[in-house]
Amino acid sequence: MLLESLGLLALVLIADRGLRWLPLWIMTMLVLSITRDATAILGISAVALLISQRHDRSALRRNSWVVATGGLAALPALLLGGAPVRENLAYVLSGFEIPPDSSWSFVVHRYPGQLWDTFSDDLTSWPRGMGC
Repeated sequence: MLLESLGLLALVLIADRGLRWLPLWIMTMLVLSITRDATAILGISAVALLISQRHDRSALRRNSWVVATGGLAALPALLLGGAPVRENLAYVLSGFEIPPDSSWSFVVHRYPGQLWDTFSDDLTSWPRGMGC
């Protein structure tokens, strides 16, 4: 959580004060790349920033640097450690037990139902969880 917060702070500082904060972004993405899944959250945020500010020429240049350097910083851990996305999804979709089958067919067949269950659980429990 600390590294994700630091990465978000780096994004805000770069957007507000310029590319001199780019080393903080790169170091955060490099360290976060070890966890792989958390890196994607900040990467998606950087891409969203790039898309939302695409009409401003200086922001487009700055945000392109952020996206490119963040992707490059995350790449070594991904290449060295791999990212068993299919196996991880199959494990989660099996109720955190070793799945009988970890093929893409298994994942694709069960993913929509799991996604719907997640959304419906979140929507029905949200007011109670917020103390309402």
